[in-house]
Amino acid sequence: MNCFKTSKDSSADESSSDGHFGESNIDIADKGRGAQLSQHLSTAQLIRRRRGENTGLHYVLCGGRMIVGPDWLVMLGAIALVAAPTGIWFGFIAPDEGRDISWAIVAVIGATFVITICCLLSAAFMDPGFIPRQHVGEVDTEQVDARMRSAKMQYEVNGQIVYTKYCPICRLMRPPRVSHCKKCNNCCRRQDHHCPYIGQCIGERNHRFYLAFLFSVTVHCCLVFATAVERLAFISDTENLSWAAAIRHEPAVICIMSYTFVAFWFIGGLLVFHCMLISINSTSRDFFLRSHPWCSLPETPWSIGCLGNWYQIVLAGRPPRLVEFQPLTPELQVGPSCCRHASRLCSQPMPQGHPLLASSDGAQCFSCNLNHHLAG
Repeated sequence: MNCFKTSKDSSADESSSDGHFGESNIDIADKGRGAQLSQHLSTAQLIRRRRGENTGLHYVLCGGRMIVGPDWLVMLGAIALVAAPTGIWFGFIAPDEGRDISWAIVAVIGATFVITICCLLSAAFMDPGFIPRQHVGEVDTEQVDARMRSAKMQYEVNGQIVYTKYCPICRLMRPPRVSHCKKCNNCCRRQDHHCPYIGQCIGERNHRFYLAFLFSVTVHCCLVFATAVERLAFISDTENLSWAAAIRHEPAVICIMSYTFVAFWFIGGLLVFHCMLISINSTSRDFFLRSHPWCSLPETPWSIGCLGNWYQIVLAGRPPRLVEFQPLTPELQVGPSCCRHASRLCSQPMPQGHPLLASSDGAQCFSCNLNHHLAG
């Protein structure tokens, strides 16, 4: 990032922004009203409200170490789509394949299945790169909506101008490559897209696991399809049957072949598309929002070369998590008060050495930094 410039220009072209607004379905009440309502709400209702207030639409597991997206039932369906044909293969093909050919083939296919499920769960249960929300009072919210809704931040990156907007749901000025996901109801760093099959956003922290999932499931489909074809050929040769007779003799094999053939082209095409995007350091969101000729790659200011892009996204150290997710409890634990909020508690303390919103006057929370920006 070569240049940083702040601009509150309400007449700037809205299409130049890399952020977008979403309608919030979560009612975020102030602490006073919440205290009155808590006397009349059940524990389950309090947990549901707490989930919407602090973590968007995610469920928090294992004391905040894992989160589950709102589409977790679809994620279970995706696991079933991978496990069902694998189970049929192990039930009808693996015993004969191991006895007649080699048990090493069975072990390799079992390993690719385990790796596929592990990569899927890693991408689904990991924080993709959410940014902490700001919890401000009712008066502060009115001031923010009035003064910041049309404001923009302008960045110059490798000679190209990038605009970002204020997010009224998370109540912060979005840094570059940050977008608000309507499904998750959170702002996510370098959001590629929201994947309904794993029930989670694909962002800065879990993109490599999503790519590993696509690669492993593609390899798994190839191996299952190849062994199914080999099985039909083996039956045809040993029993002197035609291919049609061999298919009638092993109907489960042809079902697995058809399923994996279709899955290979769908998932393999998606894998090739994401490999292309990684090579130019782009995201699916950037690809479809930027205007460029059809069947051509868009220019992106973030590219550092093909090898550098792959190293940055796949091999470099995983960026730190910025949100400390709280477990699902009826009580909300908030941070200590700071210099600017002596009369109330800061709901989101600033982590030490935070890379996004560093204040020049030593403020320690997001609300302090936003108020400092408004005052300036």
